[in-house]
Amino acid sequence: MKNLGKIILTFILITIPIFALEAKISPKTVYEGDQVSFIITAQGDEIKFPKKERIAGYKVTSQSISRNISNINGKVTKTLSKEYLFTPQNDFIIPPIEVFIDGKTLQTKKIKVKLQKEKRGDKEAFIFELSTDKSEVYMGEPINVLFTFKKHLSIDMAEANFNAPNFNNFWAKPTPKIPAEIEGEYMVYKIRYLIFPQKSGNITIDSGRMDAGIMQKRSRDFFSFERVKWKSLFSNNLTVKVNPLPQGVDIYGNFKLDAKVDKLKTKANEPVNLTITIKGVGNIDDIEPYKLDIKDAIVYADKPEKKVYTNNKEELGEFTQKFAIVSDRNFTINPLEFKFFDSNDKEVKLLISREFKIEVEQSMIKTQTAKLEKSDNTPKIVETKIVYDKASKTKLILFTIGGFLAGVLSAFLLKYPWKKREVDELPLARKVKNSKSDKALLSLLLPYSNKSKKMKNLVRELEENIYEGKRNIIDRADLIKNIENYLLKEKDVEDILR
Repeated sequence: MKNLGKIILTFILITIPIFALEAKISPKTVYEGDQVSFIITAQGDEIKFPKKERIAGYKVTSQSISRNISNINGKVTKTLSKEYLFTPQNDFIIPPIEVFIDGKTLQTKKIKVKLQKEKRGDKEAFIFELSTDKSEVYMGEPINVLFTFKKHLSIDMAEANFNAPNFNNFWAKPTPKIPAEIEGEYMVYKIRYLIFPQKSGNITIDSGRMDAGIMQKRSRDFFSFERVKWKSLFSNNLTVKVNPLPQGVDIYGNFKLDAKVDKLKTKANEPVNLTITIKGVGNIDDIEPYKLDIKDAIVYADKPEKKVYTNNKEELGEFTQKFAIVSDRNFTINPLEFKFFDSNDKEVKLLISREFKIEVEQSMIKTQTAKLEKSDNTPKIVETKIVYDKASKTKLILFTIGGFLAGVLSAFLLKYPWKKREVDELPLARKVKNSKSDKALLSLLLPYSNKSKKMKNLVRELEENIYEGKRNIIDRADLIKNIENYLLKEKDVEDILR
């Protein structure tokens, strides 16, 4: 009897650790796309489960703990169960996991699981694949990426949600939606992307995920209930070899460059408008804005406009940038360049626009500025000379006569008071009054930006509103009322006051 008691005691001591810790998965048979529940159950007074971010290499989407306390014949037993939820993509192994129980560290058993393919007869229930039209490309060369999801017609699917990969190291754009269609025993859904590699090397396109909600019926008593069971299906991934572009080239495609101006002859301080257009096949978003540096001219640049037309195979685009150039003397717009790696000839091409020589009409009278020259001791002043051409002499005579008549008319008006002319009747004031937007007002005032400091500040505030999104308050009433003050330089104002 003593020996029997020892055997029983030894058996109890040996079996306590076995029943104190248990691990299992649910469901027992795991199909592709199923969410797996990994449950660890432990008995004891003090139990500590590990925190796990991943199980078998897959992200844990949820963790929870349940408790159960029982009292059998005065003996209280505490049982804790911790559940980890994750979705495997392939066969997996859960290694032994350590759990702290009543001062001891115990380990769960290793669990090995092989994923099963869900069948409909001899056909797979779901097929989800990733494919591309190219396995080797250049940087910036477009790649067509196609995700194909097939569902067997016998499956009642409530809905499906596609989760695209991050497309790391690629610039990705979705293409027009492709209608679902039936192919044999499957309903087929296709999702296409156009991607552009942004670095060279062997670059991996990660797998996509399709979350499919499957309708399932359950019967209880005389009633049947429908519920949705979700499956997460993962496509394969693919690696693409990306070759670098030649040094000094960043754009891949096939393009045409065009530059044009609205006039080749203009008046002093009136703007000449330049438009740059680049059209073709390729990623237009990669084209950087142009910057113009023209001597003795003020250049105002708009932000480029980019129009993109993406079809199922390539991306067509148009890049447009506009400039307004103002000067009081002749200037030249140098040829503009655009360099790219040609997708047809597989070579670097340089496009060059034409040169524009802009003639600026000078004022009718040309003056030579007075100079102060130094002799040995005595300063000598060189007289200012006024040079007239033949046409100018005729115009000068007409201006003299006109001035005389204007003087007579002014004296007459002063002697006999008439209704005072309103300031807003001036041509420029009237145009300001009729301008409907800040952009229209800027175009109107641009030629006068160098007339005075007030005008220069006003033009700058308009530019900030249009191109930088600022909200400067433009007092149009003051501008109309005091238009002469905006057109007078500070030195002229001082002379008038003096």
